[in-house]
Amino acid sequence: MIAVCDGMGGEMWGEKASYLACRVLEQSDWMSYAKLSTTELERKLVELMNRMNACVYDTFVRDSVFVGSTVVLLYADEIRTMVVNVGDSICIRMTESDSGLVTIPDNQANWLYERGEITEEQRWRHKSKSRLTQCLGMNPEEFQLKRHVYVADAMQKNETYLLASDGLVDGLPLSEIYCMMRQNPTPSVANALVEAAKALWSTSKA
Repeated sequence: MIAVCDGMGGEMWGEKASYLACRVLEQSDWMSYAKLSTTELERKLVELMNRMNACVYDTFVRDSVFVGSTVVLLYADEIRTMVVNVGDSICIRMTESDSGLVTIPDNQANWLYERGEITEEQRWRHKSKSRLTQCLGMNPEEFQLKRHVYVADAMQKNETYLLASDGLVDGLPLSEIYCMMRQNPTPSVANALVEAAKALWSTSKA
């Protein structure tokens, strides 16, 4: 099981929120998940998301410290692969013949995209992209998280998954990310993607 948690609320508070979410993951008995049916596994991961959300809320937001975190989580065993996300951190799946996003961004720009009001390219550049529609840290008594769950067969040898915060697609178009992953389908592509995104971001701000 691997995950990316991206904190919000300013550098210090965002870091603490994402750290708390990761601590909940660390303390979960995920090694036992392989024994579960796919339906039970999905329920278990949803419960895990709810615990992460409640932990961030009870620690900070209940006392009017407005912080939060996104999370994208991938679980894989010999039977299946499952991806769950809350917020706008992403997961990309690539095979020898196909590539695509398997997560759904929880932000205003994606809502506009799904309504057909903006294009695919605008979805990642629109001014409303930073307005999240949900994240970890929501009041569980007032708002029920809508987890997005992707289920696939067991991971194959020539299959690659990339998890990242939204900062990656802030700097690089998805088409460029797919191209770089296909040219270098090894773990080293992660650093190359980060450096390419930083370089493009710096150029656009110059």
